[in-house]
Amino acid sequence: MSEPGTPTGNDMRKRPLSPSEAIRLVNEKYNLQHNSSETLRALLFLEKFSEMLDGLEGRKILDVGCGNTSRIDSSSAYSQKNDRNYEPWFCRALQMAGGHAIGIDIGNLDTEEFEHYQDNFLNPHIYDRFDDSSFDGVLSSSLFGETRSSGFTSPALRRASSDSNFNAARNNFFMQDKRVLKEGGVLIVFASAKKLLTFRKVGGELVQEK
Repeated sequence: MSEPGTPTGNDMRKRPLSPSEAIRLVNEKYNLQHNSSETLRALLFLEKFSEMLDGLEGRKILDVGCGNTSRIDSSSAYSQKNDRNYEPWFCRALQMAGGHAIGIDIGNLDTEEFEHYQDNFLNPHIYDRFDDSSFDGVLSSSLFGETRSSGFTSPALRRASSDSNFNAARNNFFMQDKRVLKEGGVLIVFASAKKLLTFRKVGGELVQEK
């Protein structure tokens, strides 16, 4: 029996889920504790997109470097430690909330229910598959820092890159995000635990929010 005030499955099907409700369902589906550390960051992103886009239902959001569940061979420069923090929690939760999640990651995402592509952030053609003005939002979580001098924050990308391809990848990221975002669309860059950068496409340009 549900606790008083807790939405039931029938209630949730009648209306869009809030970010916290979507995270609760994800925690239940993937056997995580309530207020699990693995999904707290995803909740932060859901709340920010919901605030800036006036809700999540029907919103098409691209997560670049979304995470994966298949651990890449340990000899690979892109290998990750066996940690559930690296799973695609934001995309899973956005789908629960009625949004259209699209994830890109170097790891395999074949078992995931959301639209996904396996690709390398260092690939300059990573965005070629997407049309102009096709996304309401784009998310980048822990790929690179706030400034150019910060370099990649992802350990895998730091091992596999040089200063020159870092600069090329970072420049391509912002150029392509500007192209694929709709007018009024939102880019969120999680640069560090203390810094969440937000941008909105205004007049065809990315304008950083203060």
